Amino acid sequence: MRRKKIKWKFGDIFGAKLPNGELGLLQVIDLFMTNFLYVAITDKKVNALDENLSVVNSADIISLVALSRHELDFAEGFILLGSQGINCIEK
Repeated sequence: MRRKKIKWKFGDIFGAKLPNGELGLLQVIDLFMTNFLYVAITDKKVNALDENLSVVNSADIISLVALSRHELDFAEGFILLGSQGINCIEK
């Protein structure tokens, strides 16, 4: 069964399934061209059933990466959890 395509947008928070069953939190921090997203990978983790997303701050960031929308849309293990304002990048 083909996964449903997601319209990723600025501020979206999603989880990456970890081997222990938890979800590592990632947040879309910028959109690049048509098919790429800049994503903040954090050290925060939640349980799959946890509905309370805490605010992502700059101290939580492990890495910033660019991912294609295709990688997020069709890769197994990424789950859209919600959206919130961007608090993780200090200017």
